[in-house]
Amino acid sequence: MIKDKGKFSYFRRPITNTTPLKDVSITEAADMIKHDDQLRITTETFRKNPDSKTKTQVFDYVTFGGTFKTRCETGLIQTSGYICLDFDKVADLPTLKIGITADQDFQPVLAFTSPSGNGLKVVYAIDETSGSFTYIYTVISDAMARKFGVTADKAPKNPATACFLGHDPNCYFNADAPVVVVAPEPPKINMQAPSILGHATDLDKVKKAIEQLEEKRIDIVGSHEKMVNIGYSLASLGEDGRELFHRVCAIDGHYADRARMDPKFDDFLQKSRGEVTIGSFFHACKEAGLELKVKGISKPTIALSANAVEKYLSGKYVMRYNDVTGRVQLQDG
Repeated sequence: MIKDKGKFSYFRRPITNTTPLKDVSITEAADMIKHDDQLRITTETFRKNPDSKTKTQVFDYVTFGGTFKTRCETGLIQTSGYICLDFDKVADLPTLKIGITADQDFQPVLAFTSPSGNGLKVVYAIDETSGSFTYIYTVISDAMARKFGVTADKAPKNPATACFLGHDPNCYFNADAPVVVVAPEPPKINMQAPSILGHATDLDKVKKAIEQLEEKRIDIVGSHEKMVNIGYSLASLGEDGRELFHRVCAIDGHYADRARMDPKFDDFLQKSRGEVTIGSFFHACKEAGLELKVKGISKPTIALSANAVEKYLSGKYVMRYNDVTGRVQLQDG
């Protein structure tokens, strides 16, 4: 039983507002979805002429993943213990809703129809010790694909992802739903080839590259086609890519209007299916003449990864050293 496991941030429209109004509980969110009159009017009006750009301007939203100082991954204050999957353009919404809410393996806390009227948003209480937010999201998403043949939106893989609230008088809410526990996330082994910026994360690499672009005033979004490609590439970083997208666009005055470009980035996030990766951004930088330093992979990095694997295996299996082969292996019996 979860009974308001943790709170999460509530934001007033439009999507460009990244400062939360307040923190709310899952019970409060369910009550708003079912009973808020203003949300009902907004939803009914929107569904008469649905448009993705309008949606970002008229609907309030929450970050089910946690509470934030400002809506970006680095602005996280506290995770909530909830995760939200978003299923868009569902062919048979009533059947999917019945199936998901009756699932005994992955019992949701909350499930409601999206503002557009043709999608389903499903919230689960999760055991955060099982692994990273992205890992748990992927495990549950894959399970839903196997069970019901539906694909969850890939964008909401971090706690900062915005979820628009829409009116649903038949919203499913079960405060007694058990916490979803998934198999522990396997340890990551860093055996990648040398990267163009060493061992930094993708986010660190992009920030360093953009600093150079800004300093040298190098424009990599000079055409609509390039702007779209860079947008999808940075959308692969999730919400953290939004501010970086605006910084790149600001180098070219034609795309510097945040109010105009923000809905475009919303589209990139919602429509991205992983075809364009962050590698496209780095390729554009190199094509524009930006020189990015190369660092080799170090032995300590590999050694630490090996230690992590050894620790993981030792915790699950009885191991012994074989004097003949000189190798560590499973203990017999």
